[in-house]
Amino acid sequence: MFRGVTRRAFGHKVLKSAHEAVINVKSGDKLLFGGFGLVGIPENLIRALADGLTSNHTVMSNEGGVDYFGLG
Repeated sequence: MFRGVTRRAFGHKVLKSAHEAVINVKSGDKLLFGGFGLVGIPENLIRALADGLTSNHTVMSNEGGVDYFGLG
């Protein structure tokens, strides 16, 4: 887990939006994205990060999107 966050810290909390899910992501953070081609990519989380005020992320993914969709 990153930054000492454990599964227990989040528990079974249901978040209201993707923006709420990425609120603690800071500029320069390293992010891992799952997915397989266009199926299963976290498109809403990626969009929430793009809409935010953070930048300079190192992003690792296996097929996380195409031009203008997902990580593209």
